[in-house]
Amino acid sequence: MSVGWHMKLVDIESLQTIWEINEIFDGGNGSVATAAFQYYEAEIGAGFRKPDPELVLASPRLFGQYTLHSVFSTLPLR
Repeated sequence: MSVGWHMKLVDIESLQTIWEINEIFDGGNGSVATAAFQYYEAEIGAGFRKPDPELVLASPRLFGQYTLHSVFSTLPLR
């Protein structure tokens, strides 16, 4: 599964770009899969049931959740 995001944060007064990302997350890439598993274990897998961590690569909702977490973690601090 692959998900891509292109986002931009612009200051409305100066029209300067504050933050921009154009990223593709490919679940077939080993480093992306490892990061997704780690995210699942730390953030999602803390619930009652412990389904297979590979579910994060098979579920569009869970994989999208991981990718957005990864993207938004790059936002600059205020």
